[in-house]
Amino acid sequence: MRDWLRTIAMMVTISIRADAPRSAAAVVTAVGQMASLPFLAIGLKLFADGVVAGQASDAMTGVALVLGFALLNRLATHASLNVRMRLRENTQLYLDTQIMDLTAGIPGMEHHERPEYLDQVELIRTERHYLANPFNPISWTFASIVQGIGMIGLLAGVNPLLALLPILGIPIAWASGAGQQRLARLVDRQSEQQRQLRHFYDLTTKPESATEVRVFGLTDELLSRRTTLFDQLEHERQGLARRQVLTATGAWLLFAAGYVAAIAWTASAAVRGVATVGDVVLVLSIGGQVDRQLTELGGHVGWFVRTHRAVARLRWFS
Repeated sequence: MRDWLRTIAMMVTISIRADAPRSAAAVVTAVGQMASLPFLAIGLKLFADGVVAGQASDAMTGVALVLGFALLNRLATHASLNVRMRLRENTQLYLDTQIMDLTAGIPGMEHHERPEYLDQVELIRTERHYLANPFNPISWTFASIVQGIGMIGLLAGVNPLLALLPILGIPIAWASGAGQQRLARLVDRQSEQQRQLRHFYDLTTKPESATEVRVFGLTDELLSRRTTLFDQLEHERQGLARRQVLTATGAWLLFAAGYVAAIAWTASAAVRGVATVGDVVLVLSIGGQVDRQLTELGGHVGWFVRTHRAVARLRWFS
């Protein structure tokens, strides 16, 4: 746990050192973009209730809220994109300098013969895109949590039991995070074999080895070994992918059952006069947003796990 927290602290530190103002702006704009979406449902509820009740003022208030929160979401989305792109550039420049300093600053040449060192260098090379902006998954995961809290509050306003709907999505986020952890462990185990694949490619394509390959007739042997090794690694990756699909499907079915039950209860309550038509519209709107938000949250959790692992490799060098 201590190492896990230290890596998170390093993710934050890297971003702050690279560009502190844009790091703070990334959090603000991400929260504004994500948190504004649930409140669109309030405007839709007021509009529906106003139309049913024949209250033009309530309906117009609902329209104003929808337009206002939609505008806020659009502005936050535009600002977030610009902030993140510049933050990514500055972070990449900072990290490239740090990585060169860490690797070139090791005394002696012995480490270039150590398999564990070569494995870590290979993994950093293949996962370099996760290091481009290690703070982004933190800001987006935080924004997703804030959005989830807003959804829970709105659903609880209709009925406290409906607040359980977003909670039913937790297994989806867990399945995504656990799947990414298993994938990261598989990548670690395959790092040496990936270096061998790259070595086979270099032997058969680079001019400095072409003479020996042709003189000794090694073309077929190298291609056969490369194909066998690739098929072995691909078989392991496909097996993991199938297990992740089964786990994710089970988690989504659980949420889908809860979503259908929530819609059925709200519609029944509206028929009995316990709830309004606006409540039905709100639950439908929030439910659809929860579906999208869970997909995004799962992606953010997976992004966070992979970035966390990539940054942890930098700690290995320090």
